[in-house]
Amino acid sequence: MTNDDSLSVVPTIDDEHVSPFVRITLIVAAGLALLGLIALLPGLDRFLSVLPVAVDAVLLAGATYLVAAGLLAAVPPIDRLVRDSLEGPDRIVADAAASAKYLTAFVAVLVAYHGFRPAFEPVIADLTASWVYHAGFLVTGLVPIVLIGRRLRRSLDPVAELVTGALVRTAGTDGGDSNGRPHRE
Repeated sequence: MTNDDSLSVVPTIDDEHVSPFVRITLIVAAGLALLGLIALLPGLDRFLSVLPVAVDAVLLAGATYLVAAGLLAAVPPIDRLVRDSLEGPDRIVADAAASAKYLTAFVAVLVAYHGFRPAFEPVIADLTASWVYHAGFLVTGLVPIVLIGRRLRRSLDPVAELVTGALVRTAGTDGGDSNGRPHRE
């Protein structure tokens, strides 16, 4: 990390940064493949007919668990990847990494909410507190949004300065833009 006023992307990514994503992806893909095989089992719907939920909703909930857990497992590697892939002011790099981390967590919350809903709604529909499911995910989803907003607010002025500096530098000092065309007045 540097403390100058330029922000740039590192040209190469190390294997140590890609390996966690490949591992997580393979685990999720293998789990989804196993769920697919389980869905093909003959008579599964007969044995699970005592459940108030359809078999496909249960399998979707299992797939949702795998995907959401995979996204949450990817949060720390995403933070490290963004930190190590950007060079620039420490504060801006840290805010970008944290925002990427929180965005991944937010996507995991959305996946969980929509994927678990078909399995849980029939079970909790008769309860007087069925709204708790929706409220719980609403509050859980708001947390990463607030954290992203905080990071965006905190890095607004430094990023504005970086973008302004980059725009001024590309316009050049000869009165033309980066393509050699003169400025219009």
